[in-house]
Formats: sequence, C-alpha cells, structure tokens
Amino acid sequence: IKSLDPVEGLKKYAPKPLLMICGDLDTDTPKHYSLQAYETLAPFYREQPEKLQMKIHERGIHRVSSEMIADTTAWFDRYLNNPGRSS
Repeated sequence: IKSLDPVEGLKKYAPKPLLMICGDLDTDTPKHYSLQAYETLAPFYREQPEKLQMKIHERGIHRVSSEMIADTTAWFDRYLNNPGRSS
C-alpha cells in the first residue's frame, strides 16, 4: 500500500513547484489528509519553501471553485510561464 501512496512519489518530485488545494468542507477528500501530506513534504522543500504551497478554501467542498481556478492560474503563471523566477 505504501508504494501506492502519492506522497511517496511526491517526495521524489521535490523541489519542483507543488500547489496543493482543498476545500475546508470537502468530505470526499478531507483536508486533514492534505495537511498531513503538506507536513510530510515540507522538509523536502526546506531549501526552496516557496515552491510548496497549501491552500485551504473556506466553505470549499469537493468541487473546483473560481477561487481555486484563480489560485491555480496564478501558480501556473509563476512557475510555468516564468520557471526561473523564484518570487
């Protein structure tokens, strides 16, 4: 089962940019799983902590909101359009 855990694979992904987004009220994928993943991955981003970001949307459920799209668009703009830019 551990080999199927996405966090294990994401450890090898670091320090590539990773944005994690979840809804505060999501019952399909409760936020505590995302928070655990974030805490597990944070040490792998110690040298470049800005490349790991966790966003929890208040009153968010298991659906993509316009705010989540805006966060993702800004993240993509920062790291895909300007990959050398660190801030």
